[in-house]
Amino acid sequence: MSSGATDDYVAVRRLQDAYADVCSRRAWAELPDLLLPDVHVALDVRDQVLEIDGATALAEFIEPQLEQFSFFQFVIRNAVVDLYPGGDIDAATGRMWMSEFRQHRADERWSTIFGVYDDRYRRTSGGWRIEARRYQTLARPDVNEAFDYRP
Repeated sequence: MSSGATDDYVAVRRLQDAYADVCSRRAWAELPDLLLPDVHVALDVRDQVLEIDGATALAEFIEPQLEQFSFFQFVIRNAVVDLYPGGDIDAATGRMWMSEFRQHRADERWSTIFGVYDDRYRRTSGGWRIEARRYQTLARPDVNEAFDYRP
């Protein structure tokens, strides 16, 4: 891997890490800095697929969803980055396997979910940003549900 490719790989991994950090800290004002303004996000939570367009709309969607938790931590379990799909040196794709650890405010119950993000990344003048993403819930152990990954 060339030093430029290594730098790009590290930059995209740092972007993935920054997303997890922003979510765990609930630092929603920082979220738009990680995404293209017109990002498209599809959230497959198994009983429905939610489509969200725009960095601000995504932050406005996530913030109230997490208010139900007194504790929330977003954990990356594994991630891959594939640079330059189709020879485009300003693009990358990746997968981020993750979990959320949560404590519910209402009853202090703990729950965990497992999921995966399939992402497209774009290099901008300000660095790498998430261009599009598709999330899939893979398991909800507290309700004994598990699902297949659908690439």
